[in-house]
Amino acid sequence: MYTAFYRLSEDPFGPDPDPRFFFESPGHKRALAYLRFGLTQDQGSVIITGARGIGKTTLIRRIAKQLEAENLVAVHFLVPPGGLPGLTAAVAEQLGIAAAGRSEAQLLSALKSHLATLRQNGKRVYVVLDEVQHLSAEALDELQRVLGLRTGSRRLMPGLLFADAEFRDTLRTPERQDLRHCTSVAYQVNPFNLEETIAYIEHRLRLVDWRDDPVFLPLAHMEVYFLSMGIPGRINRLCAQALTYAAREGLHEVKAETVDTAAAQLPPEPQSEAHGPW
Repeated sequence: MYTAFYRLSEDPFGPDPDPRFFFESPGHKRALAYLRFGLTQDQGSVIITGARGIGKTTLIRRIAKQLEAENLVAVHFLVPPGGLPGLTAAVAEQLGIAAAGRSEAQLLSALKSHLATLRQNGKRVYVVLDEVQHLSAEALDELQRVLGLRTGSRRLMPGLLFADAEFRDTLRTPERQDLRHCTSVAYQVNPFNLEETIAYIEHRLRLVDWRDDPVFLPLAHMEVYFLSMGIPGRINRLCAQALTYAAREGLHEVKAETVDTAAAQLPPEPQSEAHGPW
């Protein structure tokens, strides 16, 4: 393992999203600010979109700490590739409302009453959905109705929604007009530029007691940037493989050729980001 060879305290480029390694690029910092804004008002949901590997799951885990700190109630779902049938029932059951034998209209009525009671008791509830692009058209219709529950001008359960970049096209369709009306902010997190890629690599190394060993040479940084297209998940995989190869060869400098060799050894891109519990 390259961590031992370079005397690093742990793997700086591990595959699992880890909020400890959160890097505040301008784009990620703004996304986090919008999410925090969404937790301070009741006017609508926040939708964060971006490419697979851009760091949406890390953002979720980061904002989860604020939800816990402020004693806010979160109903959280990771939508699997096959979708999430019975979305309204699933939300109701997470809030302790029996769904069996009830129609969607009955569940929405029970949800509205329950959420209003929680609000009167000083509790605010949010639905957090990761991988929203996997929802079917029917489930998106349900989501619109759940997010549309309100008393007066206040949304009873705003959403913090995370989806791939293509979901923005879905959001623009006439069928998703109600979802747009339920939304306060829709923000796209873009890949890093070259300078941000370099800063990201060094940020993660510094967090594991890096003492300038190994050193990524300037052309190696450029090669990582071009091959990863500035997407953090790809940067992690590429750097981990490059350091594994460099350590095996006894190298303390990572050159562009090292990065190219590592890239050739990597398996095909995974079909989905690594996920796990908050």
